[in-house]
Amino acid sequence: MFVPEQALDVEDGIRVLLKADLPGAALALARPLFECYVRGIWLLKAATDDDTDKFLSDKYYPEFDISNLAKAIGNDPETGGEWINAIKDAHLKVLHDLTHGGTSHINTRCLSNIIEPHYPEIHLISLVMLGIEVQIRIGGEMLVRGDYYYETIRKEKK
Repeated sequence: MFVPEQALDVEDGIRVLLKADLPGAALALARPLFECYVRGIWLLKAATDDDTDKFLSDKYYPEFDISNLAKAIGNDPETGGEWINAIKDAHLKVLHDLTHGGTSHINTRCLSNIIEPHYPEIHLISLVMLGIEVQIRIGGEMLVRGDYYYETIRKEKK
């Protein structure tokens, strides 16, 4: 299996939820989308064999939180780390808030006399743009790594 593929599944879910007019649920998936991508890139580019064994075990290791994984990937544009760390540094707190039903959701539902979501269009556009960026970056990884990963995904999908 191509490791960042889970991010593609999450991105598909975001689009389904947006089409169903469920923007709050779609925005709640922004963090899982980003974190799936980061974990996949870390496993492909920065993890040692020991790291991989520990990561894939049933135990929880705090050293595998997203900030540590992003740091291990580094800031090199070639690894994608520059983009990953820029997103993490600028938006990780908001991503946590959106995932856990924080003030970002509450404020959009309580700004008028009726309680219903009023998410700013720019937030939804930004979510779609994040999904497109992740898709492009995963596609680039697949191209760089060759047909092996593409063929593996096709076989597993059947």
